Amino acid sequence: MNAIRTAALLPTASGGFYGGYDPGTVGDITRLTESNKIFARLDFNLSENNTLTLRHNFVKAFDDNITRTGTNVRFSNNAYRFSNLQNSTVAELNSRFAGGFSNKLILSYSAIRDSRDVVGAPGPAYQISEGGVTYSLGQERSSVANQLDQDIIEITDNLTKAIGKHTFTVGTHNEGFKFRNLFLNNGAGYYTFSSLANFQAGKATQVQSSYPTANNGEASFKAAQLGFYAQDEYTPVENLRLTLGMRIDVPVFVDKPGYNAGVTEGSKAANGTFNAGFGSQYKTSNTPNGQVLYSPRLGFNWDVNNDTKIQLRGGTGIFSGRVPFVWISNSYTNSGLVQGSVNQTAATGTTLPVQIDPAKIATSYTQVLTSQINLVSDNFKLPRYGAQTWQPTSACRVMLSPPWKESTPRPLTISIIRIST
Repeated sequence: MNAIRTAALLPTASGGFYGGYDPGTVGDITRLTESNKIFARLDFNLSENNTLTLRHNFVKAFDDNITRTGTNVRFSNNAYRFSNLQNSTVAELNSRFAGGFSNKLILSYSAIRDSRDVVGAPGPAYQISEGGVTYSLGQERSSVANQLDQDIIEITDNLTKAIGKHTFTVGTHNEGFKFRNLFLNNGAGYYTFSSLANFQAGKATQVQSSYPTANNGEASFKAAQLGFYAQDEYTPVENLRLTLGMRIDVPVFVDKPGYNAGVTEGSKAANGTFNAGFGSQYKTSNTPNGQVLYSPRLGFNWDVNNDTKIQLRGGTGIFSGRVPFVWISNSYTNSGLVQGSVNQTAATGTTLPVQIDPAKIATSYTQVLTSQINLVSDNFKLPRYGAQTWQPTSACRVMLSPPWKESTPRPLTISIIRIST
């Protein structure tokens, strides 16, 4: 390990290959974790029939990361810090109208900023294999350029009306997303060495690097999830409540990835049957068709003796969570228009020289530069069929009086809940 540090620190002018890079140490390291939170809320009685609530939630946190084992040794400059910053503001307006109508309107905006920040000084990452142990130094290769920004707007509106023994609710819940996703794996270069001697001599067996060709190498796009629902809460007798509802969700991609003509027309012209079918069916600009999700639900709540001491409740329904838009983010990055890559392995019996300037890696090797291409089929839908979950639930709640005497009686409550998925 001292030999590795000595080789990295050796200046170029003195025969070194790594520009006098300081990899840190393999000694004890202090990993810090911090999370600061602020929550504020204001309530306003605007009038007899209108109340307004404003609340804000702030989170600023970070977590230092480095993993070491007996066969995987990382120098301290190979650590990274995961940082998270969140600001969320919500406005909720509750209103009552003539005729027994009530309405709840919720508007919210959230800004979420996630990033992985390298600890090491600028420069490539290096991996050395020696005596069954892998040594890693330099900037952590997946953290050089790794950021995710999310801006989320939510609009929810619920209108409720009681008619006899029925309470009807109709509403909508809509989310708009704006994403900026930057991920350049091996963004500063990544070199592997088959031995310590080869590292000392600047002779690599493989070099990998990703570099931006447009938009700083990042994917930026907008999407939305639209939701609509209706519910009837029916109370046939005082101690029994039945609930029947239906929810419909639709994901929408507002922006499309860039269209790479070389993938479609170029592939068809280059190779008949396979690429002709490939090119005519797939395009880099494809996004999934929005899959309409229907979610029926039924539930009950029975207060057995109408005294809240024994309650049975349960229900069944189809549930679906937030659409995983991140699955498609690679289509915006890996269209062949935004990023390029180098991945060259030395031929048997040869080695590759080390280029410590990340900006020059793309032009320092003989391999034809390539791009990773991610494509979406015309028939792919998001979410896929089967993404929804049928979930029956049942519960029993029993309130007991304790056998001991107390000046202020406090009932003992036992709840048994069963959830199946």
